[in-house]
Amino acid sequence: MTLEEQIRPHTQYWDCYNDEPELYNHTGKVLKIIDLFTIDFLEWLTNEKSKYAIMYGNQDKRFSTFENDYTPKELLQLYKKEKGL
Repeated sequence: MTLEEQIRPHTQYWDCYNDEPELYNHTGKVLKIIDLFTIDFLEWLTNEKSKYAIMYGNQDKRFSTFENDYTPKELLQLYKKEKGL
């Protein structure tokens, strides 16, 4: 299943004033937001000035930084915290 197929059901909005589904498809806008988020997260992971910059991945799917080893989920949580998301 593509990312668009996963998102589309969640981007259907209802027009409360006319009591019908909105005609505009918001999926494209959501995909652009996801693209920007993904690029920013990757730049954050590979930025040499970041204390969480990835040095290498190892066998147990943890990523080593200058300080600790993290799972991808842990790195995402750290990114969100640092960015205030």
